[in-house]
Amino acid sequence: MTETPGMEREGVIEKSDFDLIAEFKEGNERAFDELVKRHMQKAVQLAYVVLGNYEDAKDASQEAFVKVYGALKDFRMQSKFATWFYRILLNTAKDFLRKRNWKRFLHWDKKESMDEFFDKIRDDRAVSPAREILGLEMNQKIAAAMAKLPFKQQCVFTLRFIEGLSLKEIGEATGLAEGSVKATLHFAVQKFKQSLFPYLGEGRA
Repeated sequence: MTETPGMEREGVIEKSDFDLIAEFKEGNERAFDELVKRHMQKAVQLAYVVLGNYEDAKDASQEAFVKVYGALKDFRMQSKFATWFYRILLNTAKDFLRKRNWKRFLHWDKKESMDEFFDKIRDDRAVSPAREILGLEMNQKIAAAMAKLPFKQQCVFTLRFIEGLSLKEIGEATGLAEGSVKATLHFAVQKFKQSLFPYLGEGRA
């Protein structure tokens, strides 16, 4: 897959991700800093979908970039940098989630019932991660509809409609087969629409 050599913005040619990666491989550390600056905001937003906590999302994003720094020399530029990076980011965020829940289990207080312990974990996932990500772009009801989606559907929905990735790119980022991505997205869209029917005053199709 190819990328445009550069993008023009207000008379200034902005280097593409591939340009920056090539410069980094030649020893230009500032090129990597530019990559981080360019992708950090979206990285934190996507990690927040998984973790539901901005501090953890920032930490996971930073750790993902550390991994990218070590692996970038082997990146062959056969797919978009964002696609390759999102896969690393999602895996890192999932590791954070597992570690966080395990840490909670290790610090479980006997005064607290086991039901309450698991309720806390469920509550983390029940909050609307999309609400703050979407901000002004979507109203509260739409954010709530997204939050009702199961974890995998929410990730695929976000990558498709918020990040604008193709089905193939989502598959590369998540490790899912393209057919599975398509099916997951279909069910996500159906559930999303069903959640909004009461607010739109429409009957079920």
